[in-house]
Amino acid sequence: MVLRSALLLLLAWPAPADEAEVWKLLDDRTTPVEKVKAAAGADPARLMEVLRRGRPLPPSTPGELKERLVDAFGRETDHCIVVPKSYSPEKPAGVLIVLHGLGGNGEQAKKLLEDFAEERNFILLCPTAQKEPAAAPNEDSHDFTAQLFKHWWCYREGNFPFAALLDAKRRFAIDENRVLLAGASMGGFGTWNIGLRYPDRFAGLLPVCGGISRIEFAGGRDPRMRKILGNAFHLPVYYIHGDADEVVPVGPERWTRDDLKALGLAGTYVEVPKGKHDLRPQWTELRKGIDPWLAARVRQPHPPEVRHHAIADYAPQSFWVRVAEFAGGPADVKAVAKGQAIDFTATGAKKITFYIDEKLIDLSKPVRITSKGKKLFEGKVPPRLETVVETWRAREDRDLLYRASVTVSVP
Repeated sequence: MVLRSALLLLLAWPAPADEAEVWKLLDDRTTPVEKVKAAAGADPARLMEVLRRGRPLPPSTPGELKERLVDAFGRETDHCIVVPKSYSPEKPAGVLIVLHGLGGNGEQAKKLLEDFAEERNFILLCPTAQKEPAAAPNEDSHDFTAQLFKHWWCYREGNFPFAALLDAKRRFAIDENRVLLAGASMGGFGTWNIGLRYPDRFAGLLPVCGGISRIEFAGGRDPRMRKILGNAFHLPVYYIHGDADEVVPVGPERWTRDDLKALGLAGTYVEVPKGKHDLRPQWTELRKGIDPWLAARVRQPHPPEVRHHAIADYAPQSFWVRVAEFAGGPADVKAVAKGQAIDFTATGAKKITFYIDEKLIDLSKPVRITSKGKKLFEGKVPPRLETVVETWRAREDRDLLYRASVTVSVP
């Protein structure tokens, strides 16, 4: 009887147009939401079904591909993709993005963990870095860094690593909860900085001989950049440095070790005795710890507690919490979902948007939002197709997809 009722209800819903048309409209970011709404049958739940089922995928075969990649800033670069022999659309693969060091390229980076990716069913993505986009410099970019570093990894949304991941999602069956980011030297800096700005995108980070900030080459701490270390609350990190590194001094990485411990977020730090900047002589031994750690990483996409340091307005969100309006600088948010309630504290923010994660909160019941004992919202939150489209286009991640949201002013 229950099955028959559910079937009748399903048949009563407005039928969406061909799903391929829905995907086409979603992929064209200029398409108005109203067109998507019409194609999806005007029902948020139905659109969620389509998205979670996944897009139609083109034919693909295992092997190595060498292509050109364009990022959101219009920059173009070489991109190396390696699809494991075990890949099948029926068995979604993990993704391992590897970032090369200064003067290198993606072709060299793939050698770092190519055998791991093959053995563990990970698609390997290895773009080549280019000069930082002039319109979106990193926080540790200055005149002297521009002269010293002819290319560097951009830390902004839409950069080459994210462009590579988006391209892979549109071509292969991907397990979004097994996306790993790794890199050595300059790639280690990129791994720390990209991973911790967007901690909801990755299952784990593996920075090797890297650091948080180029400013620290001069010998002093960079407090602005170091604040993102708190975002490791959601993100496991396995980081490695040689104690005799002659290129990137080990000192700042020890500061990172101490800072993470002070936050209660130790991660896994491996300091290699007599290890130089080139750790290839020790790499076989190091892999004995690296490989099982990487293989065990699975993202938890529905955390009941979210902590996020938004270093700037280009990285405002982690999981179901987003800084909707900044107060003029970085912002910090801590939010906890329990029962039908969300309680939060925030600094540096004027408004916060909470997306209703239905793994944590029942959308059919009233929701209560409080801060420091003050009630800011209470009531039912209606599902909206616009919210589904907004959250899909933001990350194209089936586990970070929401039907409803509430925006409140910070007291």
